[in-house]
Amino acid sequence: MRYTALLAAIGMAAGFVLVSAPEGWCDQTFIIPVEQDAWVNEANPEANYGNNTYMSVKDRSGLAEAYLRFSQKELSSLAGLPIVSASLCLYQYQGTNSPGDEIIAHRVTSAWDEATVSWNLRPAYEPSSATVLDIAGEANTVGWREWPGLETVVKQWQENGNFGLALENNRDKFEGELYARFYSSEYSNSALRPYLKVTAAPEPVSMLLFGIGGGMLAIKRYKDHRLK
Repeated sequence: MRYTALLAAIGMAAGFVLVSAPEGWCDQTFIIPVEQDAWVNEANPEANYGNNTYMSVKDRSGLAEAYLRFSQKELSSLAGLPIVSASLCLYQYQGTNSPGDEIIAHRVTSAWDEATVSWNLRPAYEPSSATVLDIAGEANTVGWREWPGLETVVKQWQENGNFGLALENNRDKFEGELYARFYSSEYSNSALRPYLKVTAAPEPVSMLLFGIGGGMLAIKRYKDHRLK
């Protein structure tokens, strides 16, 4: 994949044309694991919850925010691939949802560590949302939750490194408690741990190799014919 530009140059010199694959052809989905995650609690501003098996987001009786950072090695391995879609996926196992409310994800802009982060030491994040999850009205919701639309964020992370995402609902638009718990990367069942789901298209697939191979075959046949 990383040799596309070089192959294109060789192809142009040899008189071949670089042909792109059809849109959506051979798209691949990558699961990027969470490298660190934690949550912080306004009610206990100096407490650290980095080793909990869950993360909380809460908008009343003490705000709670959750933070997740992803494997930079895995993100960097996608460099050069066109990103088709990117979503954050968390398994919610408990919660009381405020009808019509949202849990907002922001791009974190400063360093943090799951072993030391607390409400008083929480990292900075962009005020604008990176993506938003609309919460349904049912109480005690259980199941996977997905925050879509992170394509631009993933591209920025590939180029500049990542401090991850912050989840919050600190400005509740509706009356009533929004309280949601999600399994963290420390949870015993790895199938229910959080992850980043990225779908990427291949780089333009070159017909150059086919052209070169065909040309070499034609030359060989020509030489064989001359020797007869």
